[in-house]
Amino acid sequence: MSKTGGIMGKRESEFIKLLEGADIEREKAFNEFIDGAACAISCMCDERSDISKKRLLRCLEVDKKLGNLSGELLRTTFEAYDDEPMQDFLGGIRRSLKGATEKQRIVDLSDMDIGEALANEPYISVCDPSVGSGSTLINCAGLMRDQGYDPSVSCLMTGMDEDDISVKISYIQLSVLGLAACLYNIKEATEDVEDDRCWYTPAMTMEPWTERIRQIQDEGGL
Repeated sequence: MSKTGGIMGKRESEFIKLLEGADIEREKAFNEFIDGAACAISCMCDERSDISKKRLLRCLEVDKKLGNLSGELLRTTFEAYDDEPMQDFLGGIRRSLKGATEKQRIVDLSDMDIGEALANEPYISVCDPSVGSGSTLINCAGLMRDQGYDPSVSCLMTGMDEDDISVKISYIQLSVLGLAACLYNIKEATEDVEDDRCWYTPAMTMEPWTERIRQIQDEGGL
């Protein structure tokens, strides 16, 4: 699904070069960008008002630290997904910053029969209990697309991780791809729906998902 060279290499190089222009160490700048970008997306679509206000304030804090750099990094990120949608771009950036010892977890989905799973259901649910940067969920969406299905309306995704930055990277990437997903930081998770460790992608607030989510919640789920 992802490219290891060519266009992706170019965008990755552009992104890292931008990070090197920050006033702080580049990995810290990357984490600040991820935090701010996730909050920016969330505060525009999350209906939990207290959470949205909190995330908006955090977004403004990041803008003060990074200035125009936030916008340039976001532009480069969107350009990377325009070049190759179903890729783990931000996860690849993080692995590059951490060095070669940080390896990507690869799950083989080649035997997954989407047609059989959707034969009697309008959508499937996919959960990754150790979501990382969301690469497995992205690969699942790519597989669905390759088999002729639209993952934005045919798949509800859930991802969990104990690492806060991983959760936010997954959230950004799945949001940009227009996928319906719930991401959870489970390090100190609670059952409170107002908990700001829960991240819902913008697609969750749009049809057909709003009605589907309402039905799930009526049955005691999500």
